[in-house]
Amino acid sequence: MTKHSGVIYLNDIMQEKGIFINPKEFESDKHIKRKLSAGLPIMETPKKFPRDFGYWSDRFQRSQELYKETSDIETDHVTIRFKGDTTINFIGDCHVGATTTHYDRLEKEISAIVDTPNSYVILVGDLVDGFFFNPAQMEQVEQAPEQFLYMHALIDYLTKNRKLLIGFGGDHDGWAKKMGLDPYEQFNSIGAYYMHGIGHLSAKVNDQEYKITGAHRLPGFSYFNNTHPLARAAREVQGADIYFSAHTHQKGHSESAIKEFGGEARRTHFISIGAYKPTDEYARKIGFAQMNEKEMYGCAIKLLADSKEVVYYDDILKANE
Repeated sequence: MTKHSGVIYLNDIMQEKGIFINPKEFESDKHIKRKLSAGLPIMETPKKFPRDFGYWSDRFQRSQELYKETSDIETDHVTIRFKGDTTINFIGDCHVGATTTHYDRLEKEISAIVDTPNSYVILVGDLVDGFFFNPAQMEQVEQAPEQFLYMHALIDYLTKNRKLLIGFGGDHDGWAKKMGLDPYEQFNSIGAYYMHGIGHLSAKVNDQEYKITGAHRLPGFSYFNNTHPLARAAREVQGADIYFSAHTHQKGHSESAIKEFGGEARRTHFISIGAYKPTDEYARKIGFAQMNEKEMYGCAIKLLADSKEVVYYDDILKANE
């Protein structure tokens, strides 16, 4: 503060906070605090005060909106239109990285699909083995980082050829999230959908509409019936023409005629996808016999355009001849 012949200039005063003790004396905010504190330290930097519920509610809602702008995690129903008879191939439980995985078979199937018009892929999870603990890790030809590079290259190859429709998250590939890595992050930037849990596809083939419901893993298991989880799903999520899942490594297909209201009926397909890994340390430990090729690999369906009819193929190579 500047004094000239007992005059205090207003411009000087306005630079500081304080009070006028009398018309000629001004005491700054800092000076007052020093006197009142009796020598204690003064916290001059402003502190952040607690926020009320309204603030936090608004903040979380804004954050949720921003998250949804770049995340497909809530996508569980998509519609895709096709022209002409269309083949959809289901591939899952590849377990890339395992010493026993049939890599040559997987490559042949992918090549056949890419070379076949109107043939597309739904990936059904567990594309990689993903073990980062022992003793399972001891039976891997490549470790988790290289397995994910293989998986990303496979997805890129299918995407560039416009063959990939949907990718489902599984268990083994999901373990990467424990290490802070999202193996399906690339789905944000490619022309395919990502789903986790039960998902639905409305496939419109010319004038025919096929309702397809699936997941990597569905509840239920039966020693006597490989498609038991699918039949259970049909009771819990009704109305689909085709139900599919993986996870159990128990390949199977069955059909059932389901009566509907008003005397109508429809045929429903239940598809359990086979694995590309015939055995591993865990399977041997609990007493599962090694699988042969007739029990393994993905499968396919052909959706006809002129009539609502589903043709099932147990062999992807035959479906794409």
